[in-house]
Amino acid sequence: MQLTDLGLIWKFNNADAWIYVFSQETGLPVGNATVRLLTNENETLLTTKTSPAGIAYFHRDPGCQWLMAEKGDDFQVVEFGAHPLTNVPLYAFNLPFGYSEPRHSQPAFLFSDRPLYQPGEAVHLKGIVRATNETGLALPQPLSFNLRVTKPRRRKNLGATAHSFAHRDIHRGFHFA
Repeated sequence: MQLTDLGLIWKFNNADAWIYVFSQETGLPVGNATVRLLTNENETLLTTKTSPAGIAYFHRDPGCQWLMAEKGDDFQVVEFGAHPLTNVPLYAFNLPFGYSEPRHSQPAFLFSDRPLYQPGEAVHLKGIVRATNETGLALPQPLSFNLRVTKPRRRKNLGATAHSFAHRDIHRGFHFA
């Protein structure tokens, strides 16, 4: 078990990887964090720093098995090999998805305080909203949007309106029956 404030989100293909390091408490990017790629033998293959926007970019190494981010005395280590177990494929959940973006979409990352809930418990969602421009990620204008949560086996959709705040994070709670 790791107790850390550092959150990691990544996108990668066969050749390159983009890592976003953020504070799980504030949702803000963590600039100047050290990001390392490690082997199973704990050998460092690459070391880089995140930009002020919390982004680290690098070419992937086939020997890489672990990703580590450090800032001060806080660090986070996750599996990051060719097919890391920390990836969550959409097809595993029978979720509807497509390869085209809606015209007025705003990228957002939603997460909750824990991975499992009992019926009747409140689910607390937090989120980070960022816009993209020529220089990278930026804070978008405050916005309102609809959240739709589909329960397992598509039994029921729950919807609610959510709002982003001045620092463009989202807080919303749901009760599942």
